[in-house]
Amino acid sequence: MIRIAHNLNESLDLVGNPIGHPTSFFLGVGANPGAINYDEEIERLRLKIEAGAEYILTQPIFELKLFEKFLKDMEEYKIPIFAGILPLASFRNAEFLHNEVPGMSIPQAIRNRLK
Repeated sequence: MIRIAHNLNESLDLVGNPIGHPTSFFLGVGANPGAINYDEEIERLRLKIEAGAEYILTQPIFELKLFEKFLKDMEEYKIPIFAGILPLASFRNAEFLHNEVPGMSIPQAIRNRLK
């Protein structure tokens, strides 16, 4: 989808034919710095950037060191990264997100503080 939208911004259709006036989509993609398979996540993100992504919006960040590593690994790409922020309402809310929402990881120390 990113490549298609990028081509439309370049005045090209799905197969590379000129379409006249370009679109003006601002192309953002999601990323999960806390992914179980971090290397795979970085590789998928690299492919999204090569396809034309212009900014990254992460899943909510709860571990600063994890985010710092992600920023370091993304340094070479020189595109904006917006850290996802999600206020936690309660211990129960944090437990639900941690245990029931795929890709969401809330450190035990934070859950303990909420408890």
